[in-house]
Amino acid sequence: MISPKKWLMGFAVLQIFALLIAMIMVIIIDPFFHYHLPNPQFFYPLGNERSQNDGIEKRFSYDGMITGTSMTENFKVSEANVIFGKNFIKVPFSGGSYKEMDENIRTALYSLTNLTAV
Repeated sequence: MISPKKWLMGFAVLQIFALLIAMIMVIIIDPFFHYHLPNPQFFYPLGNERSQNDGIEKRFSYDGMITGTSMTENFKVSEANVIFGKNFIKVPFSGGSYKEMDENIRTALYSLTNLTAV
């Protein structure tokens, strides 16, 4: 029979190992773009806007951005690129509030020095 002390130590080591593996996978894959740009070897679904928009603003290269509520989800970045001759990103918030938009724009302005106002 295993003593409770050995069992607890084994369980703690197993938990630490599992958390370490999870941390390494998040850092390598980074589904929310908080540590680096998307890895071209992986597919990244863009469905969790509130988690991904912050990483998109901080890590992607752009001159202008399209932001707003769900109305802006149907805008095409490619059309804005052609019309204005700049490199745009789209960071919409479905059902977003003014506070979210304010934080979004402040993050972008803080991250960039050459944001195009449209």
